[in-house]
Amino acid sequence: MSDGGECFDGHLGDEPGGRRVLPAGFADLPAGPGLAAAVAGVDVAGCNGVELEELIKGLRRLGCWLEAECLAAVNELAYAEPGRVDGPAGRRVTPDSMTPEILEPLLGWTGYRAHQYVALAATLPRLPRVREALASGQLELNDVRVIVDRITDAEPDVWGAIEDAIFPKVLELRGGLLRAKVEAEVVKADPDAAAKRHRAARSGRNVAIWPAVNGVADLAIRGLSADQAAEAYGHIDAIARAAKATGDTRTLSQLRADVAAALLTGTADIKDCSAPKQTGPTHGEPEQEPDEQAQGETKQGHCAVHRFPDHDLHSAGCDCGDCSPAGTAKRHGPLHALPLLHRPRHRSPRRRRERSRECSRGSDSAAEPQTRRAGRLTAR
Repeated sequence: MSDGGECFDGHLGDEPGGRRVLPAGFADLPAGPGLAAAVAGVDVAGCNGVELEELIKGLRRLGCWLEAECLAAVNELAYAEPGRVDGPAGRRVTPDSMTPEILEPLLGWTGYRAHQYVALAATLPRLPRVREALASGQLELNDVRVIVDRITDAEPDVWGAIEDAIFPKVLELRGGLLRAKVEAEVVKADPDAAAKRHRAARSGRNVAIWPAVNGVADLAIRGLSADQAAEAYGHIDAIARAAKATGDTRTLSQLRADVAAALLTGTADIKDCSAPKQTGPTHGEPEQEPDEQAQGETKQGHCAVHRFPDHDLHSAGCDCGDCSPAGTAKRHGPLHALPLLHRPRHRSPRRRRERSRECSRGSDSAAEPQTRRAGRLTAR
């Protein structure tokens, strides 16, 4: 029994190690009809692990080729003249704007997907290297969509230059790296147009809400500049980490969400983080009355964050000398307020004793420099 080495590579099927399910040279077959015929004749159940890996790679190459062919056919459909079933294959000079509406019932797609697919099909003929990479399986359809979405932000007369700039490096990139590479070349090709697109995107900023399953919803702020969004996230993250440092059992992700919701709804429990009050009066300052002193302690108090030694978790705007890294302390204005959100109301007696000792140590360490300074002033 022999098949000329096509599937058994010259070995009988009952010989150990001699049987091959995939055709010879399967891994090197280019995407196209030949690969489709080879895949159709493969017995998937008879493939071992290595053969299944090669089969999956071949199927992906074949799928990318089919997507490229489908996009080309959709582009031809946009220019096809309507006619009878047995009519001639006429073409228009301009594409039909109703092509997406034809695809909706034809393929059962939504209007958004149909319009997106037609736009992609109309753009690929002007990006031959991108289309060839898709047809050969070097780029997936999602990668091509990312490239086209970014390139079409620029003027059509620079599309070719951008395509030449991103190849062949773009074949090695995926996801965010691919997006960043294309965006960088788009900005480099036309910086003025990039600035105009940024202003246009900023003008469309808004706040949106989407209902989700299980009784929750998603809230998003859209259209912020990158630095402004990073600053807002950093502020929320700093507060969440400060609350986490106090022993909060929630995860950082949960704390960030709770902090953002509390700040936006105005329900945050704000605590003053200004410097601790001096233990004694300095030279030239009148001594406070007991009632006045007690009132000042109630208003000011001590920031809960300052009781913990991990200073890296504190807010960057904190101007406490004990808390800020060396050389970064600010001596103007109050500290950032710390929202303490949904703090546990009940603690065990042991936990309360530990918190009391921490408060005492924090108060003594913060008051000691002030006491020494007051003593020097009195001596002078």
